[in-house]
Amino acid sequence: HQHQHQHQHQHVNPHPPLPVPKSRQEIFPLRLMRVLSDPSVRSVVTWLPHGRSFVVLRPDVFADRVLPRHFPESGAGGAAAKTRPGAKYPSFTRKLNRWGFRQVSRGPDAGAFHHRLFLRDDPRMCLEMECQKGRRASASSANLSAHGKQQQQRQKAEVD
Repeated sequence: HQHQHQHQHQHVNPHPPLPVPKSRQEIFPLRLMRVLSDPSVRSVVTWLPHGRSFVVLRPDVFADRVLPRHFPESGAGGAAAKTRPGAKYPSFTRKLNRWGFRQVSRGPDAGAFHHRLFLRDDPRMCLEMECQKGRRASASSANLSAHGKQQQQRQKAEVD
C-alpha cells in the first residue's frame, strides 16, 4: 500500500522540471552565435572572414542596442548603466572570459574574441563549451598546464 502511495505522489506535481535540452540550447555561446548570424547587427559585431573569431566593431552601440535585447543579464545595472554609454560592455567581456573566450592580442585578428569550440561554420560545437564559475576561472592556464605536465610525468614514471 505504501509503494502505491509513492507512485501517486509522482504524478501530483503540476510543474514538471524544465526539460534539459531546452535550457541547454539557451546557453550563452548559442545566443551569441544567433546574434552573430543576424545581418542587422553586422556593422556592430561580426565574424572575421575565416569564421574562427568575432569582433565587436562598435562596443558603445553593442552595449546600448545589442546587449539589452539578446543578453539582458549583462545590462541589468541601474542608473549608472543608463547614464554612461557602454557601461554594460565590461560585464559582457567578463562573461566571455568565464566561457573561455580569449581576446587576440597580436596580428591581423588583434582585438577579436576566439574560442576553439566557437566556429561560424560548425555552430553545434559551441554546445561543448562550459562556463567556469567563480575562482577556478581565474587560475592561470600556465598553472593548469604545468600541473598537467607533472601528472603526465608521474604517470610515465609509474609505467617505467
